Amino acid sequence: MAIAAGDRFGRFGDIIEKGAYYVPPQPVPDMTILDSNMRDKVLEADYRERSKAINKQEIEKPMLYAFIMSKLSTESEDEVKRHTNYSVFNSSKDPLQLWKAQEELHLVTSVTSVSKNAAVVLLQAESDYMLCNQGEFETITKFKERFENKLKAYNSSLGPNANVSEPRAAMAFLSKLNKLQYGQFLAHMINVINSDC
Repeated sequence: MAIAAGDRFGRFGDIIEKGAYYVPPQPVPDMTILDSNMRDKVLEADYRERSKAINKQEIEKPMLYAFIMSKLSTESEDEVKRHTNYSVFNSSKDPLQLWKAQEELHLVTSVTSVSKNAAVVLLQAESDYMLCNQGEFETITKFKERFENKLKAYNSSLGPNANVSEPRAAMAFLSKLNKLQYGQFLAHMINVINSDC
């Protein structure tokens, strides 16, 4: 993907390998030009070219965003859409944040699948469970399935005598629902639970 992005977007496509936007260097006066007026004109032209390059990157951000999205597998795209910051970087069409989210999701997957160290597995399973929140476009059924998988992995890493209790897991599930869609439902459930005390 890095080669294709570089071929299509030039230095702007470097975000895939470098993890940062390309910033054109600040122009400096060419001291080999003896005429100061000519030197100033050349410097001014260099600044204009730099501004054009920066503006071009801004204009091409949505295009690079779409390019990256088009290269993701269906599974990767679904995972990205469940990322906690998806609504933010999707609305701004920020390709760097999209790429970082993609890298983060793949890093999490590789650490938990490759590591045999119990402490590393526990740390990652705990992080996955704690950060598991319903995505903006995720159905409650899909989220429940994903939440239960994260909980199962977390319980497995804790050991048989330290599992998360069912009431605690149920409360965690409720708290992780998308607040825009299920805010009223969550408030109602909390009131019902409190009224039983």
